[in-house]
Formats: sequence, structure tokens, C-alpha cells
Amino acid sequence: MRTVTEPPDRYALQLLSRSFQLLHIMPLQPPYQVYQDQLSSPYHGQALWDPDPAGLYEEVSVGDVGYTLEGYFYRMFNVLHESNDPSNCRIFIPQSYPRLDLGPFVNIEESTFSKGHYHSRFVTVEEGAPHHPMTPDE
Repeated sequence: MRTVTEPPDRYALQLLSRSFQLLHIMPLQPPYQVYQDQLSSPYHGQALWDPDPAGLYEEVSVGDVGYTLEGYFYRMFNVLHESNDPSNCRIFIPQSYPRLDLGPFVNIEESTFSKGHYHSRFVTVEEGAPHHPMTPDE
């Protein structure tokens, strides 16, 4: 048994040093926050860790008013619908408001990602590394 006056062995010092180095490069944020920070950019919206509304409503849409919490978007109501629209009364009944009508949205584009590697600028791809899909929990 080691006493307090004995110096730590070389392996213990290396391990401790490595742990302190990792603290500086490993994020202390939860995964959903890292995901959001890395994929969000000014004027392009906010990346959602899990964009699936879990059956509460169809999908996140233009006009949705809500909040994000732990990577999920919680829709409260949609300003493009009447305040008493049934889709606006699922969580609570919003105070009456005039429906926002700006005409057709001509600047909405839909696109899909092509196959490829998507990662932050600090991540590299190793050739020959096994490729397998990852879940948000990995």
C-alpha cells in the first residue's frame, strides 16, 4: 500500500496528464448541444438533435412558434393558422391573435443530402475505417 509521502509512479502521472489533456479537447456539453453548435449557422436556422415531433404534429413548419429543449423542438402554435385552429390547441389554447398572411413563400427550397461524409471541420475521415450508421446515442 502506498503512503501519502511516496511519489506517484510514472504510469499514474501519464494517465493523469492525459486526462487533463482530454478535458481541454472533449466537450463538456451534452451531445444534443454539441450537434446543434456544430451544425447551426447564422441565417440558416437551428439544427435539431431529434426533429421528429413524435406524433404531436406532422412536422416543423414555417410559422411554427415554440422552443427547443435538449435538442427537441416543442411547437406551441403556428402563426399561419387561425389562433383557434385545432392544431394550435394541442398543448394549450393560445391567446387570440390575427393570422399572419404574407402570401406564398417562394423562398422555401427542399433538398436532400447526397451520399458522402458529413462532419465538422475538426473531424477527419480515416481511409479503411469501418463504416456503420450511428444512432444519436453513440
